Amino acid sequence: ANAAICELPFSTISSDTTGGVGGTCVIRGCVPKKLLVYASKFSHEFEESNGFGWRYDSEPKHDWSSLIANKNAELQRLTGIYKNIF
Repeated sequence: ANAAICELPFSTISSDTTGGVGGTCVIRGCVPKKLLVYASKFSHEFEESNGFGWRYDSEPKHDWSSLIANKNAELQRLTGIYKNIF
């Protein structure tokens, strides 16, 4: 893997200044998409949970800004891991 990285036509470290380390999948593609899709599934789960004995004092509410902040924190965590690898 290290040999392949050395042969890239660009510096993997320099990408840190233009959006982060980890590549498209981690920063803009697969990982953010999976986090958002996973979050979207809870709405249906809350609806179905009444049939399994779950009760809520009020209707569950979604906080978009909290979701985005937590998604960004996870992407920063992953970027930090990739920085330490190289």
